[in-house]
Amino acid sequence: MVVNQRTINATDIRFNLGKILEDLDRQGSPFLIISRSKPKAWLYPYEPVNSSEDFFLKWQTEALPKYKKIKAKNLISIIRKDRER
Repeated sequence: MVVNQRTINATDIRFNLGKILEDLDRQGSPFLIISRSKPKAWLYPYEPVNSSEDFFLKWQTEALPKYKKIKAKNLISIIRKDRER
């Protein structure tokens, strides 16, 4: 098993979010999301299994496609609103 460890900085996310998501989906790679604004981290393994309780899969298929062509300014605004919550 080959582990591909890759760190993506905030600048890359702001300008290349769609490409990053497509690469992760194509590779079937698990990924770790670390929130600096809240002391939380989430590890999402890639699982093609559809479960009615799989909230991550719902988020991945319904919410993420909306952000593939988002502009950096709008993404930063969403991140700031999330931090304020």
